[in-house]
Amino acid sequence: MLRFVQSTVLGSFLAALAVASVGCGSGSPPPAQRLPGAWHGKMVVDKESVGSSLTPLQIADLERMEMGIEFTKEGAMVLSGVNNNQPYKSEGKWQFISQEGDQLTIKSLESDGTQKDVIILFDGTDKFHMPLKTEVANIGAMTFERLR
Repeated sequence: MLRFVQSTVLGSFLAALAVASVGCGSGSPPPAQRLPGAWHGKMVVDKESVGSSLTPLQIADLERMEMGIEFTKEGAMVLSGVNNNQPYKSEGKWQFISQEGDQLTIKSLESDGTQKDVIILFDGTDKFHMPLKTEVANIGAMTFERLR
């Protein structure tokens, strides 16, 4: 399950940035313009939604997950972190699909060829979260804050 979540997060962030200049009607730049930069993320588990589909140990493992991610304007992405005391680093690409308000949808292009559509919800210019769902439950979200 943890590997699935990590893969989902990785897939969700190995995304593409064919920067779009569509306005979102607020004082903030459009989401596609807010994404480039370095980010630090933590897992926030929705324990109510998870219910008994995960064990307390699995929930604790998820809550310890942290990762760094960097998106470039050119569409490259690097994801890094530590999971179960094992460091990992993965490179990929992302492509713009759409944006509406503070929601950005991108396509993640993983180095192994896997492609996934990813939804990113911004909270201002320096925070966003990415909802994580499985076939079993709404797990919660990875929440990210801008480092630079």
